[in-house]
Amino acid sequence: MKILRIALTLAAALSVPLAPAAQPAKRAMTPTDAIAIRTVSDTQISPDGMQVAFVVRELDLAANEFFSNLWIVPVGGGEARRFTASLKTDTSPRWSPDGKWLAFLANRESKRRPEGDGSPKTQVWVMSVGGGEAQPVTDVKGGVTGSVAWSPDGKQIAFTAQEPQTEDEQKRLKDKRDWVVVGEDTKMSQLWEVDVPTRNARQLTTERADASGPAWSPDGQSIAFVRRPTPKPDDGLLSDILIVPAAGGPPRLLVKNPGPDANPVWSPDGRWIAYLAGDRAQSGGQNDVMVVAARGGEPLNLTRGFDRDESNPVWSPGGSLILFETNIGANRYFFSVPAVGGPVKPLIGGTLGIGSLSLSRDGKTVAFNSSDPLQPADVWVANADGANARRLTKMNPQVDEFKLGATELVRWKNPDGGEVEGVLVKPADFQAGRKYPLIVEPHGGPAGTQQTRFNPTWQAYVGRGYAVFAPNFRGSNGYGKAFIEANVGKWGVVDFQDIMSGVDHVISLGFVDPDRMGVEGWSYGGYMSQFIVTHTDRFKAAVPGAGMSNMISFYGTTDIQRFTIYYMTGHPWETSEVYRRSSPIFSIDKAKTPTLILFGEQDRRVPIEQGEQFYTALKQRGIEAQMVRYPREPHGFTEPNHQIDRIQRIGDWFDRFLK
Repeated sequence: MKILRIALTLAAALSVPLAPAAQPAKRAMTPTDAIAIRTVSDTQISPDGMQVAFVVRELDLAANEFFSNLWIVPVGGGEARRFTASLKTDTSPRWSPDGKWLAFLANRESKRRPEGDGSPKTQVWVMSVGGGEAQPVTDVKGGVTGSVAWSPDGKQIAFTAQEPQTEDEQKRLKDKRDWVVVGEDTKMSQLWEVDVPTRNARQLTTERADASGPAWSPDGQSIAFVRRPTPKPDDGLLSDILIVPAAGGPPRLLVKNPGPDANPVWSPDGRWIAYLAGDRAQSGGQNDVMVVAARGGEPLNLTRGFDRDESNPVWSPGGSLILFETNIGANRYFFSVPAVGGPVKPLIGGTLGIGSLSLSRDGKTVAFNSSDPLQPADVWVANADGANARRLTKMNPQVDEFKLGATELVRWKNPDGGEVEGVLVKPADFQAGRKYPLIVEPHGGPAGTQQTRFNPTWQAYVGRGYAVFAPNFRGSNGYGKAFIEANVGKWGVVDFQDIMSGVDHVISLGFVDPDRMGVEGWSYGGYMSQFIVTHTDRFKAAVPGAGMSNMISFYGTTDIQRFTIYYMTGHPWETSEVYRRSSPIFSIDKAKTPTLILFGEQDRRVPIEQGEQFYTALKQRGIEAQMVRYPREPHGFTEPNHQIDRIQRIGDWFDRFLK
């Protein structure tokens, strides 16, 4: 059955009609179509610049799960081929230095028997690029976490692995004496290396801290890695970079910085390390590209004057430049900056939503994934200076069958006179002169960004006859430090103003019916949806998902306390007026809008009690409300059936009140 499913997938992807045929009428996307879009990620160009490996996630609807495989496509043109064939999860492809092998992470069965929940543990696997069977090279009990890194000579692989359960813990779990002491029973990830030929693995770190992101020095003598106090999301704001001898020994701290340090990358000569850093331990801040001597010293901030949030630094082969990615408004670009400091130069951007930058060893070719408003992400390559950009794959040919809405950027002035930007998607069958219902979707974060790249959920809505408006209100990433920090202590103030003035601007374009508007969003978008309906009655329906309703109780139950303290400007007992003003539950007496509330039962980021509070208050006030709980789901849904139901249910709710 597994072989049959793989064969059918390949046939659908690679089949070519033998003769021209009449083109069938295009149809609207369904919720199932939306989640069946293959996602392309983690593009990795081979050392010789001739091939690109990448990850493709696909839907197995019958099994109610997603699986991912590795694919390879030639840079010179030709069909992409599936490199691994597993109905599990293959991720993080990394080329060996000689280009003959790919290492990757997979949760397939290996010698190690699973522990805890009974699922197979992720291990490091390798497979010859020429073909053959994949083989596991690790067998660590706790399972491998994060990514992998080859040593320069191709003999070792560095990785991180979670501390395993002790025999006593396994026995307690089996006996259902499985209590957890908060803050003490956390499992850390430790740094390891494995000798590929012998499969002998050795643990390099032992301290009570969480390790990630290993990177080998060019001479193979040292490994840089990221350390944070615990795996808690909040503690990522306290991360540091350390260097440990590859032969073993105590790690040394590279730089001391009160904010987060991450993503270390060695210069080709091994004298310098580029990395990302924030200047203080805050949520919603911006990272800069930094360079520091590998032996330590004063770091140099290369992008202080650039005023954007940089990511994924990559050295040019000669060490003179560092390439990186960043959002510029609703689009994503590649830039370069001299390693000794100097002007930032744009390389690739425009209307392409790009990511996952990877540079060939000779520095002549860059690979990346890219999406535009009408096409999901595919693998692209270009010259290192950005010239000759071209697409290598088309992993979702079925998109050509769908009626899609046109996407455009819109800009308007908020009440304070500042310019705000957003994404507007018109109905798939748009006709000038008609009036259409509008769905407003605030993004999550709040330091997220609504981008112009292909959004299958939006396309499912516009296929039902809606326009979709996605504003990048104050607090969004991609517009500079002052903009991203503008809503600190002002949740529901400046962002609410920006959204509502944006709605007025969209109405002024002439095709939106102001009496048929709905609002929906997830996480901070769910919060803003709740805030909006407790402060205006202009919307006829709302669907908040995983949104905060009571910031006081949220502080005590979420897994991101630092986040909450930062945005609320203090603890609840210090700035109670900010917490109360920012909480939709305390303005529930103004709510009139029929509201559908969606939540995952295992959400630790925004615990389900936040939805229960809002639902209970609406019902007690006689407002039409419904709440749907999704078993097993965390903050971001993982099960296909739940994702389909979520999109369908939102559309049905809006159909009921807006049509």
